[in-house]
Amino acid sequence: MKYRFPSWLLALFACLLWSTAFVGVKYSITFAPPLFVAGIRFFLAGLILIPFAGEGYFKEIQGHFKLIVIVGFLQTFSVYLLFFLSLSRIKASTGAALVGLGPLIGAVLGHVFIKTDKFNRKKIISFILGISGVTLVSLSGGKNGSLPNNNVYSKLPSWRYK
Repeated sequence: MKYRFPSWLLALFACLLWSTAFVGVKYSITFAPPLFVAGIRFFLAGLILIPFAGEGYFKEIQGHFKLIVIVGFLQTFSVYLLFFLSLSRIKASTGAALVGLGPLIGAVLGHVFIKTDKFNRKKIISFILGISGVTLVSLSGGKNGSLPNNNVYSKLPSWRYK
């Protein structure tokens, strides 16, 4: 299948959108209540996605409406309710670190509950790198979730050329 944009550009765009969410939410909730900001965010996301819906999309919704409401409430509403409320009380960098731990915790829980899953060298190294990355992000955060002027990220590109 031929795409209009290269996959690396789409991945970079997705990373940019995801990385700005924490700071954007933290900034937005200084002007409006967290639940209002969450509602506006998801309303706009829904409007943006409507043109991309296929022809049978709305028929699928009608056919599975009850399931969609249950999953939407449990997976989206409750998770983001807690996310937006927590960002009104903690730094954005701490929130990003906690969300970044999600896949790592999922991997460990998968190993615990799936008996055929074995930890190998690659998984252990990946887990250590993931924990290190989350720790690096959470320790480098400045006041109120901003990055300090002398942060570790400003030094990363120079390491390559020394």
